[in-house]
Amino acid sequence: MNKSQALFESAFKAHHADDLAAAKTLYQKFLELDPTHAEAHNNLGVIFYKLNDFAAAQLQYTTAINLQPDYLQAHLNLAMLWLRQGETTKALQQFQQILQLDPQSTVAHYQLGNLYLAQGEIDPAVSHYNTVLKIQPEHVETLNNLGVAFLKQGRFDQATAYFNQALQFAPMHTDARSNLAATFLQQDRLSDAIWHYQLFLRLVPEDSDAHYNLGVAFMASGYLTEAIAEFEQVLKLMPTQVDACCNLGAIYLKMDNPQQAIFYYRKAIALRPKDVMVRYMLDALTQEGTPRTAPVEYIKNLFDNYAGYFDQHVTETLHYLTPQLIADSLVKYLPRVPVNWNVLDLGCGTGLSGVVFREIAKHLTGIDISPRMLNKARAKNIYDELIESDIVTALAGLVASYDLIIAADTLVYFGDLSAVFTGCACVLKLQGLLAFSVEVGKETDFQLQTTGRYTHSRMYIENLAKQHHFQILQSSEAAGRMQQGKPVSSFIFVLRKNQ
Repeated sequence: MNKSQALFESAFKAHHADDLAAAKTLYQKFLELDPTHAEAHNNLGVIFYKLNDFAAAQLQYTTAINLQPDYLQAHLNLAMLWLRQGETTKALQQFQQILQLDPQSTVAHYQLGNLYLAQGEIDPAVSHYNTVLKIQPEHVETLNNLGVAFLKQGRFDQATAYFNQALQFAPMHTDARSNLAATFLQQDRLSDAIWHYQLFLRLVPEDSDAHYNLGVAFMASGYLTEAIAEFEQVLKLMPTQVDACCNLGAIYLKMDNPQQAIFYYRKAIALRPKDVMVRYMLDALTQEGTPRTAPVEYIKNLFDNYAGYFDQHVTETLHYLTPQLIADSLVKYLPRVPVNWNVLDLGCGTGLSGVVFREIAKHLTGIDISPRMLNKARAKNIYDELIESDIVTALAGLVASYDLIIAADTLVYFGDLSAVFTGCACVLKLQGLLAFSVEVGKETDFQLQTTGRYTHSRMYIENLAKQHHFQILQSSEAAGRMQQGKPVSSFIFVLRKNQ
């Protein structure tokens, strides 16, 4: 054995013993004797890479490739170096060169899939991942990433299938478990989401995001005590997590514990002083101010978190009667056979009003700001059209003319109703009807209550009707729902557009 060969073998042994300093010195001495040895340059590059000397590593990999252009491992090492440095374009080009040398390189196909996925280019990502699976059907990371790709496209069935495949091969794979839970949460498959987040947290008990998402799933399912425990755990792990504070405030308000709600809302506003939702709820609970309307973000968040158990809660606990009370008030103003009516349901929610008014409508349109509420309404198959928007914006964008607009327990989230009346007047036909409920207020035009809902006075509604050229056909007072075991008095109005 000559001197140079002995040096190489010594360097190789030191390298595999992870004695980087010795291996580096020995490879450098060897390359002084044999500067054209591609493998030595590549191995020295690996050592520089481990020592975080990326410029030196790049030089050695490039030298190895120049000496031996088909040196696959040196190409792979250089590509991974570009990845490490965030040079995605160079990495992509390098992996493509590798496929020219070895079209079956699973590493190159997998990494190209990752690069395209990160750039939002789903189709080429899926193509490279599928090639990996043809070669290695049990490649768990690829299965998981394929699930992520389909999840980004909203193709939930395919995403679920790939996450489940990954978990079949690797039941302890935390990313696949978390991704599967997130997929179920996005579909409002709340019980499935809860199950998989709980399994994930057995493996990663201090993951604050998982605790938060589990809390959201519990909250949306009506399991408020369980949700509290998860959000409190989030705050133990991340004391400045504002959304956990907001959700705890909302839960305690729903549980009729205003003092705890105020505590968490004040904590949230200290962390995020410009949060309009939190400021709104503090105004309501402390009665320190009366904003003119509820923030759109507040309404959306409130009903997204309420959708999972809304129907059961309002019918069994709140004894909700408002849609039927409005329908009863309308009876004598409807034609005998009103099957050709174009009806608009403002704040349609899960469709409780739609069920009541479906039989009189040729075309029934619902508007709601909460996508989760709309998903529930869509499943009932009673609306011809559903629009996800806040009411004022939606009214401004409508071109159809309506015979009847209904708003059951919706205007309680508006203080100033001027914009709503303006929008309704614009889209109602002449002689069209507007039927709605508001909670009974006494003297002031409108007042924000500690519930986060507004009351309105009769005189305020009468003045608005006059300003917008509506004739009040009927007004009555009735208990439309219960709150904390007590009836809530509502005005039921039926108005007709005269101009």
